[in-house]
Amino acid sequence: SSSQTRRCILLLVCSLGALNYLHVFKQASRLQSLRFTVTPKHEDGLFVRAAVGYLPVEKLQTFLPQAKWFLRSWQEMKKTEPLYFRTDVILVVQDWHSSLHELPCDNETRISRNETAKCHIMTGYIPLETREHLLANYRFANSIDVIPFAAGGALSQYDMILRTDLDTFLTPRFSYWKPDKFIVGRGAFCFDPFDTCQRLYDISVKLDLATHTFNDTVQNIGSTWYGPTERVVACSTLAIEVMKYMHTHEFNETEKSKAYGTKGWPAWHYGVLTLYAGQIAINSCADFEKRPDMLDYDAASTENTTEHAHLHTWPGRGQFSKMEFAKGKYDDIKLVDFLNLEVIKEYA
Repeated sequence: SSSQTRRCILLLVCSLGALNYLHVFKQASRLQSLRFTVTPKHEDGLFVRAAVGYLPVEKLQTFLPQAKWFLRSWQEMKKTEPLYFRTDVILVVQDWHSSLHELPCDNETRISRNETAKCHIMTGYIPLETREHLLANYRFANSIDVIPFAAGGALSQYDMILRTDLDTFLTPRFSYWKPDKFIVGRGAFCFDPFDTCQRLYDISVKLDLATHTFNDTVQNIGSTWYGPTERVVACSTLAIEVMKYMHTHEFNETEKSKAYGTKGWPAWHYGVLTLYAGQIAINSCADFEKRPDMLDYDAASTENTTEHAHLHTWPGRGQFSKMEFAKGKYDDIKLVDFLNLEVIKEYA
């Protein structure tokens, strides 16, 4: 009968709702377990850290030049490091490619904390979309997912980790910067009058990850994180889990499609899922401070490099612009006449 049919439909809907709630509850419990891990502290008087980034070999035409300029800035930064500092770079890739010989890197890992700083290329990473068939249209997730991958054996020697994109620069200010807590940079994805950050906070409540009130939650957290190794690994792992949840439950298929593009920006945009998930994860898993003056600082600035540790090439900001660089717009600049390494945009 029609009444029996309606009852069956209602029971089905209720059952699906309960299953969905159970899924969220179980996922929240898993995320909670990732919050706190402890690793032994080193007592050898050295400060050993690594900048970790993802280098997608299928897009080397874009990312190899960025890796080169990041490594060039790393070499410059090391000139003013204290003697007891060791700063490595770890570039995570899927497979070895002949073009990687152009980089001043080896394919080994740090053997001891006392050895000199090097660039290491770590192979064998399987992208998240291949490994779990999730986030197929969103490969930016790999830039965070490589941190737990590297933690499988290569990060135990390091006191702190800098999780960074490659379209960035280290400055002389980074050479002696040893913060006493987890530091994050600047993002830009919550804008008035949109409720983006409120939606993110509501998701953190749903997942039982909210540790502050909405007004006390730090907003617009950037893509660059610098902190104790175990914290960066834990927060990266948590961010990936949040990302998977949001991919499944907070965006519909239209919003996730390539055809939809940037139609949701800036209110609710699938293209910045890593930033959304990072904001939820960081607010939950770390005692941290947001330092937009030190991380993700604008690479087109005219300010002094001695005041800002890490520069990011924000879109459409003028010189220095990664878009203009890629188009060859800077090819005719005579660097010997132009460079003042104390000015950020010229340093870049």
